[in-house]
Amino acid sequence: MYWVKAKLVVLSNYNKLDYSSHYELNLQVVMLDKNSTWAFGHIVPQYAEIFEDPDYPKHYPNTVNPEYACVNHAKYEVRAQ
Repeated sequence: MYWVKAKLVVLSNYNKLDYSSHYELNLQVVMLDKNSTWAFGHIVPQYAEIFEDPDYPKHYPNTVNPEYACVNHAKYEVRAQ
């Protein structure tokens, strides 16, 4: 049987995640405080300010939730580490 090695990146402020049941899946879990990343610590407030503009188009969740909009930035930032 072949297993695919995958990296599960958890961006959270909650540091007590039980991932012991995932060992048989051969996952590598990286715990990271999301606010320590450039994407969430720096870009989220800027996106929030833009999204609060009543004239800015609303397309949920892309242009409504600033954290959702920053997920790809965070993904690339973490993969570069």
